[in-house]
Order: sequence, then structure tokens, then C-alpha cells
Amino acid sequence: MSATSEAAADCIRSAEKISRGEVASPERSEKRAHQRYPFSQELHTVWVGVPGVSHKMVAMRSTDISMGGLSLMAKWMAYVGQRGVVRLCIPGREPAVVGVEAVHCHYAGEMQYVIGCRFDEMPEQLKNLRFVERNGEVRADW
Repeated sequence: MSATSEAAADCIRSAEKISRGEVASPERSEKRAHQRYPFSQELHTVWVGVPGVSHKMVAMRSTDISMGGLSLMAKWMAYVGQRGVVRLCIPGREPAVVGVEAVHCHYAGEMQYVIGCRFDEMPEQLKNLRFVERNGEVRADW
């Protein structure tokens, strides 16, 4: 594994600890305080919707990751403060499902939004969520 890949894996392990409440979430900020590492993956995400609306799985692409959060590119915007979960993959082990909170979102052009997320504890509404993979397809189950 390259040094960048190992650093990204360390970031994911840190995110898991934050999601379980073992380590405090990073402070809310427009800028990340930690070094960013390239991390390009198609990720499965589920965001908490408004009350009475079902939560939907949405595919997004990550661009980078740090010990405190990650950046996502998507066709859909997220509202600042909106919380959700992201399924992160580390080669050679089970995917990690971690909590996130959107700290900024802006239109990047060409029908794409950039969403800056900080790692956070799992939202209460999504604590029973499981991503199930069958025949190469991933779906969200509650």
C-alpha cells in the first residue's frame, strides 16, 4: 500500500472512532485543520431528510480525505448542518460506515456540487442502517 493509501486508511480508522463516539468530532469549520490526502472513490451515502421523508441512498464521489473529514462531488446538494452516513472502503477489509455532517456546499459547475463534510457520530435516525452488497450492487437496509 502506498504512503497516500496508508494515510487515507488511517483517516478512515479515525472516522470510525469518531462515529462510535470514542473520539470527539472536529470543530465545525469552513476549512479543514488536517492535511488532505487524495481519495477518489464512488461512495454510497444516506442523508437524513426532513421529518416524514424517507432517507435515500445516493452515490457520490470523494475527492480527498483528512483525519477530520472528506470532500464529496455530487449532482445533489447537501445543506450545511445536514447529517448522514458514508460507506468508505479500505482494500482488504470490510467497508466502514461513518457519520458525516455537511459544513459547506457550493456549486462547482457542470451540474456538480462540492460538499465539505466533517466526520461526526452516526445520526440517531441512521444508527440501524446497513449497507448490503449482493451481486455487485449495494443497497441500504434499515
